[in-house]
Amino acid sequence: MKPSMRAHLCWKTEFAVLADRFGPLEAVVADDGVYSYAELFAAAAGVAGRLIAMGVAAGTPVAWRLANSRAAAAASYGIVLTGGA
Repeated sequence: MKPSMRAHLCWKTEFAVLADRFGPLEAVVADDGVYSYAELFAAAAGVAGRLIAMGVAAGTPVAWRLANSRAAAAASYGIVLTGGA
């Protein structure tokens, strides 16, 4: 992806499109394994669902502390999907 295109990508609105388009391809490679785009989106959506159930809404600050891992990537994108800050 060209750097100029990267600047215009909105993860909150376009992550599902990327997951659909690149589903089986590797998105995250970490010490604890690999997530495909589809797996990462599913895990992030699960995190987002749990956060929303806890009352997180757009602009709500969310703090997390995780080592670099697949879970950290899912948490990051899950927070973005909720609109949390």
